[in-house]
Amino acid sequence: MKKKWNSILLIFSIAVLSACKFNVTSDLYSSDLRDAVANQNANLMALATLEIEVVSDEQCKENATEIADLLEGFVSKISTRGCVSKEFDTYLVLDAKIPIVNGFNSWNQANSLLGIVAVESKMGVGVFFASDPVKFQILNKRVSDEFDQSLNLAESEVKLNLRGDKQTETVAVSGAFVNGRPIDRHTEFELARRGKLEILLSNVGSAHIERAGYAYAFLLKN
Repeated sequence: MKKKWNSILLIFSIAVLSACKFNVTSDLYSSDLRDAVANQNANLMALATLEIEVVSDEQCKENATEIADLLEGFVSKISTRGCVSKEFDTYLVLDAKIPIVNGFNSWNQANSLLGIVAVESKMGVGVFFASDPVKFQILNKRVSDEFDQSLNLAESEVKLNLRGDKQTETVAVSGAFVNGRPIDRHTEFELARRGKLEILLSNVGSAHIERAGYAYAFLLKN
């Protein structure tokens, strides 16, 4: 019983009120986002880094493969990078690929737990971070059945590293952190070619991902 309980705490003590976390960072290129809305059939993927908080460095190393196997089929090309410590906490770090799709109709057919949704409008390209509620429920049920533990996306930390690669862009953000600065209202930033903006969604955004399956991140203006 003690061994099973330790496994529960280790493998999926993710983002529950006891303070364990499940963090997602994705690297995005402005040209990929514009290509997604220009070509409905574009097969575009973004690198995503997952950080799963575990009990200790020793247990992280012992169970890394088991955790990665549990995520297999929910995200593409999952691989284990290793264990890191941050402010006295330990995380298993995994790399994965997530789709970038044109609109929510395409997202509903994307077959991925996590993804980026680009939506074209008169103002530009709106970008959303999405999590498939059905896949999340399936994964959560498997975790609950095996480990008597549930997942909680509402406490997750979602960061998008937006890079300019072909042209200078104007990026509008509200209700998020940009390069560590809190942005509470509509603010525009210039993204230079080869420049980068770090956009960290607020806790409201993370909670909206769990409740609705997506959260607005930013707008690439026309």
